[in-house]
Parts: sequence; structure tokens; C-alpha cells
Amino acid sequence: MEKERCTVWKDLGKISFNFFDTATNKEKKISKFGFYNHLEKESKKLKGKIVINAGHYIPNLHNQEQLGKYSVKTWKFACSIVKKLFKNGIDAYVSLIINDLPFTPEERTKLNIVVPKKFKEIADKEGVRILNYSDNPHQPFTEKKLANKFSSQKKSKKWDVYGEEISNMCVQAIIAYQRDLKKQGAVLGVWIVPKCTHHNLIESLKIFEDEEDHLRTICYFETPNCFQ
Repeated sequence: MEKERCTVWKDLGKISFNFFDTATNKEKKISKFGFYNHLEKESKKLKGKIVINAGHYIPNLHNQEQLGKYSVKTWKFACSIVKKLFKNGIDAYVSLIINDLPFTPEERTKLNIVVPKKFKEIADKEGVRILNYSDNPHQPFTEKKLANKFSSQKKSKKWDVYGEEISNMCVQAIIAYQRDLKKQGAVLGVWIVPKCTHHNLIESLKIFEDEEDHLRTICYFETPNCFQ
């Protein structure tokens, strides 16, 4: 994946907050310690799966095991949190969404859709479980498949209001992912993701929140981007 394909993160990553919770719809600055304490406190109130999404990355077609330092950083952080939550009796999982949207259909056929070896080793070392896509439990989520899934599902009630936003495949993928987590019994979704994703992610969550069966979600914007 050439870096030239994704440069918008430079502006989108300039934010003054790093935390968002759909329970309050407020953006604020919080420490890692504060984030974990809030997450643990809220998780204990709920009965069901807690799923932390992290490790977001754009594959390198020439070396699909190559991962950026930020992707590895967020994955390690997420796995360490899941380990702590699980030890405290919370049914916690980690999950991965691979960003394959920048590729052509022909390029996507060359992608090996699996959890990267490095990520699998980290998860195994921490003893944490990985939640995969319900349509294919042996594969992680990918943005294109999620966007396609959204297209086959019912439209959001806010389609007329957010029509332009929902035409964005990133937004479609996020909404479809949230729906999939609910389908798999999740009661809380957590995103540990790059700062450059904040606009699409928060807008998607606001749209999804209008659905009757929406999912409580907490976001922690940890790194600048998903490819360095």
C-alpha cells in the first residue's frame, strides 16, 4: 500500500479530544488510565460481550504481513485491556477491521483475509479471544464486505438527513459492523483507532444510535493514522 493513497489523515488527525462515549455524546481528553477505568466501570454494569476493535490497517499487497507501528500499538493495547477485563469476569473480545477500500476489485482478490501472524501471536500471548465476522467466523472484518452488507440491509431512519454521509463506504462499513456486533451478542462496542477516523466514526455512531437496537459504544483515538 503506497502512502500516497491516504494523505487526508494529516488534517483529520488534528483534534483536541481523544475520547467519545455514545452514552453522553461528548468528546473530551482523557488519559489511558482514565479510559481503562471508565471502560471497566461501564463493562461491569452490562451483561454480554464487550468487543474492542483495534489494529486497523491498510494491507501492503506486496507483503501482507507488514504492519505499521501504530496498528501494532493499538492491537497490543486492546489485547492488554481485554486480558484485564476477562480476568475480572467480563466476557471481552478483541476484533479487527481491515481497510481494503482503497484497492480495486482485482487487487482485493489478491488479499489474504486473515488475522496477521503478528496480531495472532500477541492475542495468543495475552490469552485473549478474537471475534470475527459472523458471515465468515474464520475471517476478520473487512470494510468492503461490511459496506456491501450495509447495502443489502435496511436503510437507517436517518437516511434522508445523512444521505451524503451514508453514501460514504467507511460509514456504511461502521454501521454494518455495529449491527454485526449486536447480532453476536455484544452489549458494548469499543474502538481504539487512529485520530484520522474520528469524523467518519462519530458520524456513523450518531446515525446508528437512531436505530432501535443500537449498541453502546466508547471510542479512544490513540494514534495519528493507520499505516505508519
